[in-house]
Amino acid sequence: MAVLASAVDSLVDLLSQAVLATAEYQMRRFDQRFPIGRTRLSELSVMACACIMFISCVLVLREAAQALWDGFHGEIPKLQVDAYLFGVLGGATLFKLLLYVYCRVLRKNPIMVALSEDHLNDVQSNIAAVVGAAIAGYMPKYWWADPVVGILFAFIIIKSWIGICWEQAQKMVGLAAPDEVVEEVRAVTVTHHPALKLDRVTAYHHGSHMVVEVEVLLPAEMSVKESHDIALALQHKIEAVDSVERAFVHVDYARRSLEEHKVERNLRLGEKDVMKPLAVPSTSPHASAGGAGTPVNGTGAEAAGAGGSGSGAEAAAGGAEGGAGAGGCCGGAGPSGN
Repeated sequence: MAVLASAVDSLVDLLSQAVLATAEYQMRRFDQRFPIGRTRLSELSVMACACIMFISCVLVLREAAQALWDGFHGEIPKLQVDAYLFGVLGGATLFKLLLYVYCRVLRKNPIMVALSEDHLNDVQSNIAAVVGAAIAGYMPKYWWADPVVGILFAFIIIKSWIGICWEQAQKMVGLAAPDEVVEEVRAVTVTHHPALKLDRVTAYHHGSHMVVEVEVLLPAEMSVKESHDIALALQHKIEAVDSVERAFVHVDYARRSLEEHKVERNLRLGEKDVMKPLAVPSTSPHASAGGAGTPVNGTGAEAAGAGGSGSGAEAAAGGAEGGAGAGGCCGGAGPSGN
């Protein structure tokens, strides 16, 4: 059974790597149905591989349990052990160990994480198969060692893939970015322009890569053109940080007491409906038509103009370049506005 577990694991590798290769190919192709790309396919492909491995391990568990049942009821399974078996498993183990080391070096890519874990499982399964087969083959009274080793190894594989799935699922949900990424973004922001002040940084996983939202303060009297150019240049700098996929820069002239996006705001306020929008008072046509208007809400949580997704030029409230005024302060430099 230990040999069977190793054989099944190796056969499943072919299917798993086909899934990973397909995901890698699709990620690099442009498809207008997915305007921001399909980078999270890598996490989905890893989860698909985990499902394949889980099914294969369940089959091994079933066969091993059946072998134990038959053996304890008088039908001891026969196992042929010879030098050829040990040679094949030994050579495969060495080859898989080299592949594991290679994939480990490229572990930043989630597909390489899955492949490295897969190769490590192969190394362990081959070693377990050699041990189980040797015990059962040369010491017949311990015939049960082979199926027991197969069962133990199947559970080890299941446990390792559950851990991988949990890690990938957290990243897809939006796990916070590592502290070192946040600190690097902060360093880039505070040194970007002498008139710019950092308000806050929000960074989180978008799959294996990060999305960064930066809120900065610029003088209220600065023109829309100048604030837009400063924010756009900062966006490009942040997106040059390793592992950052998209950056959004929101320009304001004053700090706000509430979260600007509804989900975060409602979570902090304890609202049951996290999708509840902020009540925005209506503004008169005269107020919106004259250069600098009033803020669109009394709390200042959603400043006039754009949120964090458009460029500063499109986000200007009032449309006058001569001054941001009280309401025309917020611009976001982001990919969707370029």
